[in-house]
Amino acid sequence: MLFNLSKLCNKSIMKLSVNEKIDLNKINAFDEEIIFNSPVDFKGTFVNKDEYIEFNGEVSCNLKLICSKCLETFDETFEVKIDEKFSRSEQEECFELPSNCEIDLGRIIEENIVSYLPIQRRCSESCKGLCPICGMNLNLHICDCNPIVEEEEEKLDPRFTKLQDFFNKN
Repeated sequence: MLFNLSKLCNKSIMKLSVNEKIDLNKINAFDEEIIFNSPVDFKGTFVNKDEYIEFNGEVSCNLKLICSKCLETFDETFEVKIDEKFSRSEQEECFELPSNCEIDLGRIIEENIVSYLPIQRRCSESCKGLCPICGMNLNLHICDCNPIVEEEEEKLDPRFTKLQDFFNKN
C-alpha cells in the first residue's frame, strides 16, 4: 500500500497522524509462509524533522504461524513498535524516500514484523513436539516409542559423570 507524504515533504504540514487498516496476505520469512488472519492495524505519526521524516507508531496484527516443535498451525497476535526514518538523501539509518514522496507501508510493516518474530515459534510453552522415532505429535497421542525416548534421555553421557558427582555432593 503506497502512502503519500508529499505534504510533509513540501513542509505544508509538519506532522501527519495515521490510523489505517491494511490488508496484507502473507509474508515469506525464514523459508516459511506466514499468513495474516485479518487486516493489520497501523497507527502512528509522521513528523518532518527537516533532514528526514520520522515515523513513530505501532502495528497490531494476528498471524497464522507454524509451531517449530509439533508443526501444527496456531494463531498469535503481535503488537510491534515501529520507529523509522525516511530521507531523500542516502543516510545509513533511513529508508529511501522516493522523489514522489510515496512510501510502501506494506514493506515497512512486513520488515518490522519479520524482525520481531521469534526464530522458534511454539504453539504453547508446554508443547511436547514430535516423537523423534515415529514422528507422531506427542501433544495429541502417546506413541509406543515414548519409553525408548525417555530411556535414551535418562542415559548420562559418560564425559559428564564427574560433573554429576560434583552436583550430587553439593
